Amino acid sequence: MCRSARTWGGPVCADAVRVFLKGLAAADEQANGIEAFHTAFGGVPHLRSRLLLMYERFEQAMAHSLAEESEAGHPAPRLVAAQVISLCQLVTSEEARERVASAPADEPRNALNAWIDESAVLLAESLEGYGIRTSASAS
Repeated sequence: MCRSARTWGGPVCADAVRVFLKGLAAADEQANGIEAFHTAFGGVPHLRSRLLLMYERFEQAMAHSLAEESEAGHPAPRLVAAQVISLCQLVTSEEARERVASAPADEPRNALNAWIDESAVLLAESLEGYGIRTSASAS
């Protein structure tokens, strides 16, 4: 994900996250994994805090990687990392879980995939201008 954000810009990075999340969803036959995940981790305070720490570490690693090719102290690498990691976090959000739960019995995976697609489009739009600028592309 970091490589795609640095090399091709935010929209490609958002697409990489979308493909990754949809791959995880495809492995979940009934798309009930997000509810099971939320029940197992989201409802247990000490596990939830560990989960949040994990996401924070992912964000820090991505921001550090993106910052290697940016101006020192520039906010863009951290902002991009936070947005990309938030898409991963939001798959288990109340809104995503409600979308899946309200889908017809034979459509939960499609509902989850649609939610991921819609979220990735919004993320890509917000990251539109991010990416490494070469001297040729800056002009």
